[in-house]
Formats: sequence, structure tokens, C-alpha cells
Amino acid sequence: MLIAPSICNSSSTPFRFQRMWTRHEPFLDMVTENWSLPCSGQPMNILHFKLKRLRGALKDWNWATFGDFRKAKIQHQHEIDLLEADLQTNWREDICISLEEARSKLQVCLDHEELLLQDQARIDWVKDGDRNSSFYHAVIKVKNNSSRTMMFDEDGTILKDDVVLQRAIDHFSDFFQAVPSTNPGEFIDCIPSLISEEQNRCLCAMPSDEEVEQAVRALNPQSAPGPDGFTGYFYSHCWLIIQHDVVAAVRDFFLGTKIPTGISTANIILFPKVSKPTSCQDFRPISLSNFAHKILSKILSDRLATVLPLIISREQTGFVKGRSIHENISLAHEIISNIDKKITGGNIAIKLDMSKAYDRVSWRFLIKVLHKLGFNWTWIDLIYRAISNCWYSVTVNRCRGGFFRSGRGLRQGDPISPALFIIAHDALSRHISNLSLGRHIKNFSGRIDELNISHLFYADDSLIFMNGDIICVEALMHALQKYTDISGQVINYSKSSLITSQKPHMSVQADIIATATGFTKAALPILYLGVTLFRGRAKFHYFQELINKFEKKLSGWKSRLLSFGGKITLLKSVLTSLPIHSLSVIKAPMKLLKKLESIMANFLWNAKDNHRRHWIAWDKVCRTLDEGGLGVRSLFQIMNALHAKRCWAFIKGESLWAQYMYRKYGDPRDAHYSTPTFSSPLWRNMMKVLPKVTPHLQWIIGRGNIPIWGTNWCGIEIDNPPRFRYNPNISQIMQSHRVRTRSGRYVDIRQYLPPAATALLATLVLTDEPDQVCWTLEHHGEFTTKSYWEYNRHHFPTVAWRNNFWNKYVPPRIGAFLWRLSHNAIPVDERLTGIGFKLASKCVCCAMPSRETLDHLFVNSETAKPIWSHFAQSLNIPNEADTISKLGVSWLHDNSLHNKKVISKNLIFGLCIWEIWKQRNKIIFDNGKINHLDIITRVSFAWQDALRIHKLDNAHAGTGAIPSSGSMDIGNGHGWTRPGGGLKLNIGGITGDEHNTAGGMIIRDHNGDMVLASHKFCTNGTHLLPECDILLEALQISNSNNLQIMCIETTNQKLQSYLHGTSNTPWATTYIIRAIKSLIASDTGVFVIPRGANGVAQALATAALSTKVDKSFSHTFELPDWIGQAVAADL
Repeated sequence: MLIAPSICNSSSTPFRFQRMWTRHEPFLDMVTENWSLPCSGQPMNILHFKLKRLRGALKDWNWATFGDFRKAKIQHQHEIDLLEADLQTNWREDICISLEEARSKLQVCLDHEELLLQDQARIDWVKDGDRNSSFYHAVIKVKNNSSRTMMFDEDGTILKDDVVLQRAIDHFSDFFQAVPSTNPGEFIDCIPSLISEEQNRCLCAMPSDEEVEQAVRALNPQSAPGPDGFTGYFYSHCWLIIQHDVVAAVRDFFLGTKIPTGISTANIILFPKVSKPTSCQDFRPISLSNFAHKILSKILSDRLATVLPLIISREQTGFVKGRSIHENISLAHEIISNIDKKITGGNIAIKLDMSKAYDRVSWRFLIKVLHKLGFNWTWIDLIYRAISNCWYSVTVNRCRGGFFRSGRGLRQGDPISPALFIIAHDALSRHISNLSLGRHIKNFSGRIDELNISHLFYADDSLIFMNGDIICVEALMHALQKYTDISGQVINYSKSSLITSQKPHMSVQADIIATATGFTKAALPILYLGVTLFRGRAKFHYFQELINKFEKKLSGWKSRLLSFGGKITLLKSVLTSLPIHSLSVIKAPMKLLKKLESIMANFLWNAKDNHRRHWIAWDKVCRTLDEGGLGVRSLFQIMNALHAKRCWAFIKGESLWAQYMYRKYGDPRDAHYSTPTFSSPLWRNMMKVLPKVTPHLQWIIGRGNIPIWGTNWCGIEIDNPPRFRYNPNISQIMQSHRVRTRSGRYVDIRQYLPPAATALLATLVLTDEPDQVCWTLEHHGEFTTKSYWEYNRHHFPTVAWRNNFWNKYVPPRIGAFLWRLSHNAIPVDERLTGIGFKLASKCVCCAMPSRETLDHLFVNSETAKPIWSHFAQSLNIPNEADTISKLGVSWLHDNSLHNKKVISKNLIFGLCIWEIWKQRNKIIFDNGKINHLDIITRVSFAWQDALRIHKLDNAHAGTGAIPSSGSMDIGNGHGWTRPGGGLKLNIGGITGDEHNTAGGMIIRDHNGDMVLASHKFCTNGTHLLPECDILLEALQISNSNNLQIMCIETTNQKLQSYLHGTSNTPWATTYIIRAIKSLIASDTGVFVIPRGANGVAQALATAALSTKVDKSFSHTFELPDWIGQAVAADL
């Protein structure tokens, strides 16, 4: 039903929230005033009305406050030019003041423009500090050109926007109408009921304030807004103002209220899939939803994510926590490599393509699948209301029209859509598994039969492995036809492919199957989930698409417009991550890695086909910042780190991929293991990497199923003594320490274990949790490629100037230039002559002829000398340097950046070097003039601007010290309070030098009288929390003396979260946290308090650290005087 006319106005710009508004101080006051105006109705309607009202107010406020700031920018720049010209001929203080005011106004305009352009370009990898306006303009221009919707008539003429809009409205209003589907019937009988009543209760529980806020902040704040124009940045920035209404609206939805149309509406924008689209089928529709609707969807999605691993079949790896797309690709690679194996019927693989899979999902079918899985009707109603009241408008360029309701489909970009799609698609997954188990589909030869992997799904990408027997193929096609009838899906036969062996024995069979299925015949290599699947070794030409993507990312205009600092950021954040998807699952040929790194190096140095010099070798660029590089990682090191991650996943053994690899290749941890000759290139490289992984693994014992020999479960790996016949596991040793040897005698195994193992076994209590392997290079115990790379890379000597170049005060472009300067990679005449250029050297910054060298240009030239003299006198720095290295020592000897003077020295040094270089280039290329006063003025203003931006302009004037950004005490000044009943235990911890830790504890009753106190010192403590040792000791003492602890207080919030189970325990503290939790009574509370209320416990910890002894106290008079006074002060 269409109920809105088209609006096509090229001059009108739809409302969009701008981040630059938040930089204006009165902004929050204006929002608060408008938001607090009275409004009545249901909470969801109130939210919609307030957003609509605020939208109009913001439009008026924007024009009244900012006006045309681009025009103002031009005016301020013109004013600055005039004042600078006056200053050249007549130096007066009033002109300097006016110039500073004009520069400040221009700075504000530039800040506004930068944020506006960044929002329009939607690029989040560019760091603050460099202006990249030209780059942003270019990105916006390219995006506008590529996203502009153009449709061609049959004769090749471009249709007008209003014509395209009407065609799109007609097409999508018809496309999104519900399509009659048949009853699923027996097809979904294979779906078991898996959701419990308790899980349903948790799913449908009323959201808390914290859950709603968490959902708001988890969504991308810069994603394209919906029809109301409000981005996530508005919600997060104004959260304290709008929180009450947003939370009320969410709860209103959970109480059963229908989502208002103004919130559930979405814009459809069209992206072309072909170069010259002639119909609406040639476009990819993208729906832009309102952020308010995304909040509701995000909460539902986060809750649903907790049960997805329990209900989604193992063959589906998309959007399920703990499952990986890389394991899906690797598993497909391993299976399909056997496609040439000769067998009756032959091996075949079918790659399915569903046409517009998300947009065709039948709501009726989805509801039946949800109900079949055991979800209750309350939850199903929440899901239905979230997806069903969906109204669309279509936007073609700046023409917007249509307003129609959808009757099917899931909105792409909606947080909950992926989860709902895989739930619906799981019906097909389970049905195919049942066909395989029932032998209706014969197995793909070469797979592991007991795992029965007949297919792999990742969202709407499907790969089916089976025997090519025609009866089996017909059974599969019948199942696919039934699935499309009940789910609303449509198979795209032209894009679906049949992969068979190219051996002669399969040629006739392949033609028969292709005719029966209608699928296009294909052969390896094929593209699956963005990675090439192939047999045998990886060949260079398999990766041409990856090379093309690389070159496209580094197109020429980006190289020209980005600053050197911007290029560094692009290399580190975008390019090194681009090949990760492929390198995670393949052993890439070195030729490919070198080619990609060559492209990266050419981009960095503006080289084309290596015709321009690379000023610094690539291996030096790939060193860390501390070692004088740029921190760009070598692709070879990245690949090995990613394959080490595969080793980690294999050792954990939780995934389908790990189980398959174990059954195919065996356990490489076996002492007599050798790599099979039929191993894939990935497995071979994993075996090369594995010896660098295993030394950093340690098992945390749960059920005790891990073997006692050959695994690290006590801090060291214990080798199997040859006298023992078999390898018992931990649980068996816990039951009996006596083990039979090869000679038949029974011995106490503890005498063959190291002291660390016997000590752990003496206190170990087995649990119902599975044994867990931990990565010891990270405190959280999970493997990271960063920690592996850092430990195994080649380390070089560190450089002293790292912090001086790369810090938040120095703009990235200047930091990058100083980095080049430190490597003698600046194209001064001396350097150019040294590499073969023939030229007559003359320093253009001197009136008298002089040879241009780095030392001369930046230190001794007629331009540089007065500049350094001026600023050295201002900051009281000796000015005796005659070389660039000596100058650096004078200005950069302190790299701690701990106060305003040090920061100023660091910043001015970089600014002067940069401005001298700019002046030199201006003289050479733009016929500029020598003027050191102009440089002094620009550096002074830039210096003051930087201090103002970082709020150092007038703060800390006395000492110049910068306050710590560490956590502040909450409630500082509030003292200790007596317990209302029972006993209160206060614990404190402190860390000293050389990894020494100490803890203190005191137990007091309701009168404040001390019952017990102690402090404990630990040398080379292994626990991350010094409070752990003292807390365990306190609980053990209190339990043995029948002391009822009702309240535990600590200043450590992490410790509380570990004890409450709200965050994962660091692997090194697992056993002690487990022991502590076993001793805490169920009615005992654990609370976080400010340091001011925990003075005695902290004092006891300090005493232990200073005395380096353990001591207990039963009476107050036994305490040291200064601690006794602290106890008295608490009363």
C-alpha cells in the first residue's frame, strides 16, 4: 500500500545529526531544554515525538549558531593573510593579538569542517591530529559517484531520477509482499526442542538500565542514520539527557507495545551490482533503519546470542560465538581437496546461491522454526513485533518516495537479522544431515565418516559435499525444492555451481548431474567466502583477485592526497588486515607475500612500478616504533601468527574443524608423531609453527581428564618416564597415587613428579568444568596473534626518540617527517647527490651560497639559526648545537612528556623542523621568500593551539606537571563503617619492586573491635591480584575458628567481578579464586569501597612490603602504633 508521494528536490538536504555540534558548549543545554518540554502518551510514542521535535529545533539552532561556516572559513583566512602582511612591515602587539584571535576562529571552522567531512566520508581509521580535508573530499566524491543510482534504458540513455524512483517503488513494494508458502510439515520434524524454561525466562526478562546503555554504546555510532537522521553518536553523547525516555521506550516494547511506525520505518537505498543496470534486479537494496529501532534489535540480538551455540547445528559457523569463518573455509579446503578420489558415482560439491536470501525469509516459516526449537510465545512475539511492522521508503539520489509495508524478509544491517536468518536456515542444515545419516545422500569419499560432514553453511553461503550418484542428487534436489517452498527462498541456478573432478572418469557423470540440477559446472580452484579453494600447493595466479583488491585500496588519488602520516595509518589499520582472511587458512607462496609488500612499499613512497626510490628499506619499516620502524608488520610474520592461532584452536579441540583435523592427521603432541605425507600445506606449516606455541600453554584442571605426562598442568611440561606403561589422567591420580609400572610393580607416582606438581595435587579440588588450556603470554589466557608475534619476532635495539616522535601532542604528519629525518631519508641536495643525482647544491634558505645538508638546512642556515635562538631563549635551553643530532639531544633529551615544558620542547622542535622544510620547498617550488619571522609566528601559534587543544595552555602553571589519568577514588573522604551485624573483613593489597606483593586484612565486629588482623609478604608473586593470597588466608582462618564473615570489602573492583563471575578470571589466579569462592558463604557480600574507607587493610599491606615478613595480630595493642592509630581513627 503506497500512501506517500515522491519528493525529488536536488537542493534539499535531509536532516543528519552532526558530530561538530557536540564541540559547541551550549549544545547540551539546548538539547536538555528541548527534551524536557512536556509530552504525553505511551513511552515509545513519547520517544518518537521528542526526537521529531528535537530534529526541527536542531535545524534552526545549527543555522543560527554555525551559519555557513565554510564561508566564514574563507573570511577568517583572508583576514589572517592581511594581518600577516601588516606584521611583515609593522610589528605591533595589537596586530599580533588580532592575528591570534583570527587564527583561533579559523581553527574552530577547520575543526567543524574536519568532523563534517569525516562523517560524510565515514572513515574511522584516520587518526586525529592531521588534517586530511583533500583526502576526505576525494573519498566523498568517489563514494558519491559510485553510490549514485543510475538506470539505463534499452537504448542506453540514462533515466531521470524520478523515473528510476517510481520503478524502484513499484518493484520493491511488490517484492516485499508476503508470498504464499506451504506448511513445513515433516521437513522441520528434525529440529529438536532445545530451549529450557529458564532460558526463556532470561530471554524475556525486563531489560535493566545498564543493558539498554550497553546496547546503545555497542552499536556503531557513525553508521548511516535512518529516516529520522539521528546517529548513534547523538545517543551516546546525550545519554544522560535522553536515558530515561529511551529505557522507558525499550521496556514499553517488552511489555507488548507495538513499535510506532515513525521508529520502525526505514530507507531503502540502491547500490548497483553491474556497471550499467537496466532493471531493479541489478541493484542491491540496503535498508537504513532508525537508531532507536536498532537499540531494540540489539538487545534482542545480544540475548539470542547466548543460546545460539546450543541450538545451531555445528555445520553452521556464521554469527555464532565460538565459531569461526576461517575454520569453515579451512574445513572446506581439507574436504574438497579429495574431490579427485576415484569412487563409484564420483565426488561432487555443490555451491548454492540463494537469491536475495535475507529479503525473502518467510516470517511464518521463521516463527514455526522458533517454536519448534522451544522458544516460548512471549519471546516469539518480541521477535515478530521487531521485524514485522516494517515500513519502507525508497531514496534514489536525493529523491525520496513511497511508503509501503513489508510482508516478509529481514532487514540487512539490523543487528538481529543474521541470527534469525541462520535459525531459519538451520532447518535445511539439519534436514541435509538427516539425509546423510539415513544414507539417502551417500558420503563424499575422503571425509571423516564418524563426523558426517555433509555440508558447511556460513549465513547464505552453502557448500554441500556428497557422492555423485544420480539417485542421491535427486534426493538432494527434492529436499531443496521442499525447503524453497516452505521458507520463501529461491535458488539462483545461474550462480550456483557444481564442482566435480576434472579427471576423465567424471566427465560424463558431471554432464548428467548438471542437466539434472540445472547448476553450472565448475572446477577447482573456486572462490568460497572470499578465499580461493584449490588442490595441492598454492600457486601465485590463484590470488590475483587479492592483488587487485590491494591495488584498488591504494589507488593513485589516495597516494597523492594522503599525508605520509595518513599513509602509515592506512597501511597499519587497513592493508595488513586485508590479507588476513586468506592468510588464516592457506600457506601463501612467498612470491605473493613479496608482491603485496611491494605494493605497500610503493604506496608509502609514492613509487610506481618501483620507478621511484624507497627511502628506507621495508624490513626497517616493519620494525616496531620502539625500534625505529613504523610498526607495519611483515606479512610472513602475520601468516605464521595466524597459523599459530590455528594450532591453538586445534589444541583446544572444541570446534568441528579441530575434531576433523585430529582424526585426519592425528595428534602432533605424541612423542612419536610424524607429519603424514598427504598433509595439506596449511597443516605442514602449522607443524612448523607448533613448537613455538606449546611452550606457552598451560592447562587449568577442571574434571582432570588431561594426561599427567606430556602436558603442562603445573607450570612445566612433565616428560613420561620410560618405566610407566600408560599415561594416567589427573582424575585417576587423584583417586589413587599408586600406578603400575612396565615391570608390574605399583609405585607412588608422586615421587616421579616435580615439587610444583605434588604441591598442586595436594590442594587440588576437581570440578564439573572441563579442563581448559591457557595461553600464558596473556593474563586472560586466550591466544592472541599480537602476543605470539611479539614473543617470536626478531628484536632490534630500541631507539631513544620513540616517544618524542609518536605521541598525542605531535601531529602524525610531523612525527612521520621526524622519523624520516632520523633515518636520513629527507631529499636534501647532499642526500640526492649521494644516491646518484647530479646537481649543483645551494641552500635556498641562505642569502649567501652554501651547500644544502641536513645539518646546514635545519641548524646552521640563515633561516634556522634565529628560529632556534628565539625558542631556546623562551624555554631557557642551551643553543650551542651545530648538527641535527646535537640539536635533538638538546631539545629531546627528556622523552617522558611529564610536564608542560617537556611537551613544549618536544612540540616546538617538531614544528620548527617541519616549518623550515615547508619554507624551503615554498622557496624552491613557489618562488617564496626567506622569512624566519614568518616561521616563528606560525610555530608560536601552532604551539599555543596544541596546548589549548590538550588543555595545557593555562593549567598547572606552578609545577607544569600533568595530572595522572588513572582512576580516582570514589567517595574519597568517607571512612570505614561498622557492619550492621556479624563480622566485616577488609582486605588490601600492594605491589612493590621486583614483582613482590603484599596483602593486609583485618576482621572487625559490629562495635568496630578488631577480631583478627594479619599481613602477608610474597616474593615473586605469580598472582595478578595481591589481595588473593591474604583473602584466602583470612577465609581459612575464619572458617577454622567458626568466625561468620558477613561482609568482605576491597578496593579492587576486578577482584569483586572475578568472585561474582561477571568477568573471566585471569588464568594465573584460577585455582586461588576457585578456592576463595568455595569458602565464601552464600549470604556473604563482596563490596568495592574507596581507599579512604580501607585505610587499615592498606596500611597492613604496606607494613608487610616494608618488613618483608608475615605476621598475625590478635589484639589491637599488638599492631604497630601507626596502624593502631588508623584503627582508632575508623571508630
